[in-house]
Amino acid sequence: MDWYSSAKDQVNQRLRALISELAYPDPDSTPSAALMRAVAEQAHSSDEGGKRLRALGLLAFAALNPRSDPRNNSDATSSPAATPTSEPLDPFALDLACALELFQTGALVHDDIMDESVLRRGEDSAWVALAQQYSHYSELFHTSVDQHSQVVGGRGLAIMLGDLFATISLIAANNACSQAQVETAVHPRIEPQAHAQTHAELQAHAQTHVEPQAHAESQAQTAAQLASAVMTAMLTMQREVEIGQVLDQANSITPLDNPEEIVANCWSVYERKTASYTSIIPFTLGLLCAGLDENFARLSGFEIGRTVGIGFQIHDDLMDVVPSNPPTGKPLGGDIREGKRTILLADALILADPDDRHTLINLYSKSARTNEDVAQVMAIFQRSGAIERSWQRLQELKHSSDEALDKLEHALHAQASGQDEPQAQHQPQASPISEQAWERVRSICARMLGVK
Repeated sequence: MDWYSSAKDQVNQRLRALISELAYPDPDSTPSAALMRAVAEQAHSSDEGGKRLRALGLLAFAALNPRSDPRNNSDATSSPAATPTSEPLDPFALDLACALELFQTGALVHDDIMDESVLRRGEDSAWVALAQQYSHYSELFHTSVDQHSQVVGGRGLAIMLGDLFATISLIAANNACSQAQVETAVHPRIEPQAHAQTHAELQAHAQTHVEPQAHAESQAQTAAQLASAVMTAMLTMQREVEIGQVLDQANSITPLDNPEEIVANCWSVYERKTASYTSIIPFTLGLLCAGLDENFARLSGFEIGRTVGIGFQIHDDLMDVVPSNPPTGKPLGGDIREGKRTILLADALILADPDDRHTLINLYSKSARTNEDVAQVMAIFQRSGAIERSWQRLQELKHSSDEALDKLEHALHAQASGQDEPQAQHQPQASPISEQAWERVRSICARMLGVK
């Protein structure tokens, strides 16, 4: 079994255990508990079928630690996915990876309510399934609810389910920190020359070349320090997603005759709502698990994760109009039916000829769009060059992420060799981190971007 399959299986197994343990830990025996049991069962259903890219991203970055990677560079020529391994994952990193997936599932539950999406991964969305459970629950008391009340009840239960996922994600992360014995296993190795504290400073530093420098002395990072860094990252992630969701709502009413403003808004939404929990925080947590200094892990996670996460959302927007293999489980054209403002739409408004631009504005100004409308919009996206422009954007982001990964690799290699600059070619220095570990990191980033 390759590393990806093995890691994903372990994540899925641990997620099932965590949901069973945390979603409804002390079941009541009262009649009303039947509805709570239905919500807890839906927690399992909603969590099934994910790609687990966020978890795999964390686990891949966590392996950038020579103390946790017993393999040497003799396997450097092997494919990162081809080398068989069934080794158990580090429990601490595994539980943090699962905490991310729990939060992700809760975010999707809430997204489907706000977007009125009836399908998720080819199955009923949580609010649809829980609306049916709400109706069944009423029958236990020989009462009935009309369709409107059933929908309202299902949405209310799904809101609570999404909140429950957000809460148990924090509980899982906090429990992992409490249980981990990391006093002697995790050591800060490198730190940045500049320390950024605010979101604006992080963004500014991500656009500059920040060289780390070796610590004069290696000092063990305590479990309390690591727990603080982890929980700060988790809470920051939740805040950023919530801010991003509000910005997304605001962008939904941005005038269609100002596509440049739509693009600017989308960059901000994609960074906060998508990149924060898709790549920025997963990569940051992985680097913390690898033993990096908190500030450097945060800066590196942001610099790499921002480009990857924004690209992830651009690719997701593309998959709404371009058939994917394997299929996503959601019908094509969902964003168009919703009237969602995306970079893809903005590019089409910018690149289309006047007639097509006028048609787009008219179609998106309607309260709802038919199947024929969706097909017409897709055709305009294609012939205007907007789809091609999105692929170009992804290649540009891939180039930026590759540069950021190169900088991280250079920093870790230089620190490990005790030098500020890389070794001369006639004095090769073996990296303490296997090439396979680096290839996994690069492969995960490419998967998220949807490009090679």
